[in-house]
Amino acid sequence: AGLWLERGAKGIEVVDAVAGGPAAAAGIKAGDVIVAVNGKAWSSTSLAAIRNELKSAPGTKVRLKLGSGGEKVVTLRDLI
Repeated sequence: AGLWLERGAKGIEVVDAVAGGPAAAAGIKAGDVIVAVNGKAWSSTSLAAIRNELKSAPGTKVRLKLGSGGEKVVTLRDLI
């Protein structure tokens, strides 16, 4: 997905979104806070499990709910 993530006090914090990557194309940017992945609250999901969701098969759509209240859909692709 092209994201660097860290667990923070309010959710999973986006440290960086790789330019040209699927997450950046979906509008995810550094500083965003992810509070749910595919409907699962960040507080009940390990960071490793969230990273695995973002490494699913190419073409998989992953829904990211942001702390700002918005939701973004990231379509995964092969590593280049």
